[in-house]
Amino acid sequence: MTSIADLPLTSLLNPILPASQDKPILWQDLSGCGDALALARAIEADRHLYVVVTPDTQTAVRLEHEIHFFLGDSAPVLHFPDWETLPYDTFSPLPEIISERLKCLAELSKVTHGVLLAPVSTLMQRLSPRSHVLSNTFVLKPGDHLSLDAMRERLESVSYNCVQQVLQHGEFAIRGAILDLFPMGSPTPYRIELFDEEVDSIRLFDPETQRSSDKTESINLYPAREFPFDDAAIKRFRQAFRETFPEVSSQNILYQEVSKGMAAGGIDYYLPLFVEATETLFDYLPQATRMVFHGDIHAAADRFTEDTLSRFSQRNQFIDRPPLAPKRLFLEPDELMSRVSRYPLIHIDSTRDPDIVPPIRYALKDLPDLSLGRRQSAEVEEPLLAFLRGFKGRVLFVAETAGHREAMLEMLAQHHIRPRVIERWAQFLEVLDPVCLVIAPMDHGLWLLDPEWAIITETQLSGERVQQRRRRRRSQTGQRLDQILKNLEEWCRGRVSNA
Repeated sequence: MTSIADLPLTSLLNPILPASQDKPILWQDLSGCGDALALARAIEADRHLYVVVTPDTQTAVRLEHEIHFFLGDSAPVLHFPDWETLPYDTFSPLPEIISERLKCLAELSKVTHGVLLAPVSTLMQRLSPRSHVLSNTFVLKPGDHLSLDAMRERLESVSYNCVQQVLQHGEFAIRGAILDLFPMGSPTPYRIELFDEEVDSIRLFDPETQRSSDKTESINLYPAREFPFDDAAIKRFRQAFRETFPEVSSQNILYQEVSKGMAAGGIDYYLPLFVEATETLFDYLPQATRMVFHGDIHAAADRFTEDTLSRFSQRNQFIDRPPLAPKRLFLEPDELMSRVSRYPLIHIDSTRDPDIVPPIRYALKDLPDLSLGRRQSAEVEEPLLAFLRGFKGRVLFVAETAGHREAMLEMLAQHHIRPRVIERWAQFLEVLDPVCLVIAPMDHGLWLLDPEWAIITETQLSGERVQQRRRRRRSQTGQRLDQILKNLEEWCRGRVSNA
């Protein structure tokens, strides 16, 4: 019998794809950023949507950055993020997270080629029907007719809040003939200026200074919640709540708050009560979708279900906020796997299916320790120099930022290494220079054997992680808190120096 070590090696630039949904395949031993490169090459070769299911958010964020680097602008990279709350929490997800999720759901209606990354917990989540997102999504551009009274009514019907000053997602303010609006799915708020009842201009503005800046040609508006919260939805909630929890008094605080149009913290975990029927992320996907399981998704789904059941048992004791049964909020693992079985499937590095034989092995291996400045004595050669001396292929160095790039160039020059600076991965494929340097948010390198290429990141040279990857823009509250702490630190420093 042929052992796995004796199997032929496949070039990572030409990954093998599943032929049909009844013949899943296994990609094995994809070290470093090899998984991201293999997926990017598969997406470029196979013009379909790839749904990459990860065991956790951290893996999804890493793959999002790395796949986007390898794909460039050749295909969209979507991420349907986790709520970042625990099941049955009594507080709601951050507006920034809801914003990204709604934008992702809206874009899925138009995407047939690219990649969607989702932690398994989000794939198991039950969602509002597509009609809620799609029917409440529209585009606004200069020249459009706009009645402020009608716009105010429309925004409030999809859960936008009218405020004095717009600071975060889901807020709007009206001052004379000016509408300030922070749409869900947008990284910045907009200032819409009207001439009579026509949109005269749309500009970006800074929520901190309230100063407007560049003009934009159009904005996309999505609902402010993942579920309807208008009068009809509240009426549906009241009836469904009484039917689901007949032993709970109508004087229940949660019931009374929703009845008055107030969205209590954690109301998201009562989403099924606001809609006639729920859907899942699978209902948003095009028919010709490819599935990818990254890691042991079976185990991750089982763990999530066990944790949810445990929290349900704990919350079930509190009659003031009676929890919905887990199966009303999430797919069970067996149901999840049944849905996945309808699509061609790639397993990466882990599988429970004994029928996937043999695995596909790719021509790459782990990079050695290349950290600089860690020699024990002057007689010992730096690990990087020793590696490059014996390496016959091309090398791509990766820096975090423009500032880090300049520091890396200076550091490499001290070792007589002078890479060509490039802008993107596609340029590395075009040029013939043996050593290049690019800016990219990557921590993991790669050693390809066919062709013989090495990707060496700043993290590998420094021997430590440069910074934690962040998927979303930091909240306005977080930014203001940082500024307060910075001012306090400077004040304390001044007090010490004057003492």
